[in-house]
Amino acid sequence: MELNQTTIAQAEERLASGEQVRLNVSIVIPVYNEAESLPVLHQTLHQALDEKPIEWEVVYVDDGSNDASLPILIEIASNDRMRGGVTPKFRPNYGYRGRDRPCPG
Repeated sequence: MELNQTTIAQAEERLASGEQVRLNVSIVIPVYNEAESLPVLHQTLHQALDEKPIEWEVVYVDDGSNDASLPILIEIASNDRMRGGVTPKFRPNYGYRGRDRPCPG
């Protein structure tokens, strides 16, 4: 099911009528050298989604950052007890941009 404003509005109406409704949403966010913006992003996700009738999780994928992104993500995960998690640091170019290169090994 695609989550959009109509879906959320329908769920909110059903919830207002007393019906128990929970939508499940997984958000996957690739991270590359985003140390400064990560705390703001995570807080914004909470502000936008905590009041919605959904169960949500966020999975941050560090795509080879060479700044403090990974330690910040680990701190966010440990302090927030967030749903979802933080993946281990990928080697650079394992994501979409590296798809045209041969796999190592």
